[in-house]
Amino acid sequence: MPKYKLEIEFDTEDDLRAYLGGETRAAAPAPAEPAREPEAHSPSVAQTKADDGDSDEITDDVDADGLPYDPEIHADPKSFTAKGTWRSKRGKSKEADEARAAFKAAGGAEAAPETTPAATPAMPGMPGAAKAAPAPVSFDQMLDKTLGMMQRGKIDADGVTALYAKLGIPDPSALETNESYRAALFAELCAIEPELA
Repeated sequence: MPKYKLEIEFDTEDDLRAYLGGETRAAAPAPAEPAREPEAHSPSVAQTKADDGDSDEITDDVDADGLPYDPEIHADPKSFTAKGTWRSKRGKSKEADEARAAFKAAGGAEAAPETTPAATPAMPGMPGAAKAAPAPVSFDQMLDKTLGMMQRGKIDADGVTALYAKLGIPDPSALETNESYRAALFAELCAIEPELA
């Protein structure tokens, strides 16, 4: 059987698809919408101020150094520099610097606003440590305390079960391996009856 070869050249893909669309089931794709460039829009100064609203308005009366706001030398509206000090008005930076120097020389009349960071827990054993960890409690020590209190009538089995629930102890066997559970239970027992010396 003889073989035939047919070569057809088309100028565009659309021409090829049009030719093949008539001969096959291939349909021309929907024309792609041309990509639109985003509109260049720059809001007016009035729009920008209206969009900002009053949410960024500074209501402080003093800056990070404690210097009071002075509308004669400080920017209007009130604004701070990166250091938290008042931004000076245009052309008034020398006067603002002199006012700050005089304020600091006088020792500052007003206290700076509270800007203390959130308290971070200190490393145990270091100065400023919030609270020392409870002393380790052995299983035998905790068991002796519990049984002794039960014998003296200071607590009963229901009271011990209630303490387990309060402290999140899943079951008594957890006390054998979890030192935190033992220490917490021992502390609760000592709150009911202080440890005997």
